[in-house]
Amino acid sequence: MDKNNYKECINLKLTSEQERYVSSNLLSLVQTAYEDDFYSLGIYNNDMMLGFILYDYDLSINGWSMSRFMIDYKYQNQGIGEKALRGTRYENWNNKCIGFGDRGSKK
Repeated sequence: MDKNNYKECINLKLTSEQERYVSSNLLSLVQTAYEDDFYSLGIYNNDMMLGFILYDYDLSINGWSMSRFMIDYKYQNQGIGEKALRGTRYENWNNKCIGFGDRGSKK
């Protein structure tokens, strides 16, 4: 994420039910800007952002963790999330693997 696409990310939406469980993309981008070892990625189809991933280095597991994952509600149930997860499953940031957990959910 950068100054060219952060607004696109902020404008992605979840259903009102999903918003109860997932932190906002705005909060995630603030974490990326101000917290060490937090990184954000847009999920794109050609030039259109359809979703967002926040990942971080988790000292408790000594590895990379996916903190947030979202697909805009208009593009859900079309296999986009599955394709994005497959793409990240084999991705290797700084020679580390990405884990999946519930750290991004609201408590």
